[in-house]
Amino acid sequence: MAAAAKTKSAYRSMTYGSVAYDLSYLGSTAVEERIAPEVLQPAPRALPREREREHARVRVREKQAVAPLSVIGFLAIGIFAVVLLLSYVQLTGLSDDVVSMRSQLSELQDEESLLLARYEAAFEPNALEEAVTSTGLMSRPTGDQVVYIDMSGPDNVTVYAPEGILEKGLSLLKAAGEQAALAVEYFR
Repeated sequence: MAAAAKTKSAYRSMTYGSVAYDLSYLGSTAVEERIAPEVLQPAPRALPREREREHARVRVREKQAVAPLSVIGFLAIGIFAVVLLLSYVQLTGLSDDVVSMRSQLSELQDEESLLLARYEAAFEPNALEEAVTSTGLMSRPTGDQVVYIDMSGPDNVTVYAPEGILEKGLSLLKAAGEQAALAVEYFR
């Protein structure tokens, strides 16, 4: 209970606002002497500190080494791009060639059909026989110019004896050697 009375008396003597600095209401100078002179005068206002303005410092990153793998990668990409561009140029040229060759093919097919018709007209059997007999350059063969072949004799067939196992094995090895030589020759 004593602690409660002590806190009540402490709150009763406290004052807030403008009355806190006006001690004339107390009426006694003895009270003024008891109060410290710092309390009587208002505390000076603390001005906010002025900060020194820091100049922006330019931070420079250290020079970094270029990775050789990235340089190789960029070079490879560049080379592939150039190769791709050149292949597109070649493709365009070949496409133009194909178009011109197709038009040439159609012209040649037309010319072929025309020449075939002329050929058939020129070598018609009746017209040919007429042309040959009228000039006298050709005539029918006579009996002494005809030769007959006699094939009435019997047919001859030769059957060879079957090969032994040794001969077959050797021929297989020989054939395998020939195939191996061809394979080696192919990959050279």
